[in-house]
Parts: sequence; C-alpha cells; structure tokens
Amino acid sequence: LGLVGAAGLLLGSPSFIPGAPPRRGHWAAAAGSAAALGSAPVLADPIGDAAKKLADASYPFAREVDWNSAIYLQAPGQFAPLEALRAIDKMIVLGSQADPKLL
Repeated sequence: LGLVGAAGLLLGSPSFIPGAPPRRGHWAAAAGSAAALGSAPVLADPIGDAAKKLADASYPFAREVDWNSAIYLQAPGQFAPLEALRAIDKMIVLGSQADPKLL
C-alpha cells in the first residue's frame, strides 16, 4: 500500500479511478485559505459571543481535570435501559415545564 500511495503521489493521481481533467484554480483557493488562516475569528452574533463566554469560563475547569487518569478506562457499571429511559423521560418532562424566559 505504501508503494502504491507513493506512486499515486508521484503521478499526481489521488485515486485509482481516472477522473475529470485537473482544474487550474488551485492557486486562488490556496491564497484564499491562507488569508483566512491568518485572520481573527469573527464573533458578531449572540451565539458566537455566548460560545466565547462559555469557553472562557470553562477552560480553567477543563485544565484542572486529570485527563490521563485510569478512571476514564473503567466501565461505568451495568446499564439498565428501563432506568435510563425513566431518567430521560423525567428530564424531558422537567425541561418542558421550565420557564423559557429563564433559559
């Protein structure tokens, strides 16, 4: 597979199936992508502003978590589908009763 992939790169063909003739607009796309990579992110809407606020608030918490802990490799226990369904149903009912103005 390595030799076939290298041969494909050398010959300029990304696949085994011949396709359409190559397009000539690659440089314009590369220039546009390079310009976009160097620009600052645009957060001009309320959702973007809220996402930035959430990210700024949650980053310190995420840094405190020991992500290398072996506890993440352990099974959470036995799964009881009926109990899970009841819990999900209760969350849906409570969510439907919540005041939308407070959310």
